[in-house]
Amino acid sequence: MKHKSANEWKYQSAFVIQFRPETDAASGRYLGRVEHVASYESSHFESLDDFLRFITRVLTRVQTE
Repeated sequence: MKHKSANEWKYQSAFVIQFRPETDAASGRYLGRVEHVASYESSHFESLDDFLRFITRVLTRVQTE
């Protein structure tokens, strides 16, 4: 497996996260959208599990490319 340089990881591991107004961290309710900066791939999430599934899937793919 080829390791990426720190410069390549700068964007390959960057994400933009937008939370909807209905998000209520105190009650554990997270709603929003997450986008991978390098690929522009995005996903809406309705829980932290949804959010982490997307992040895990993208980072796993990036690490194997």
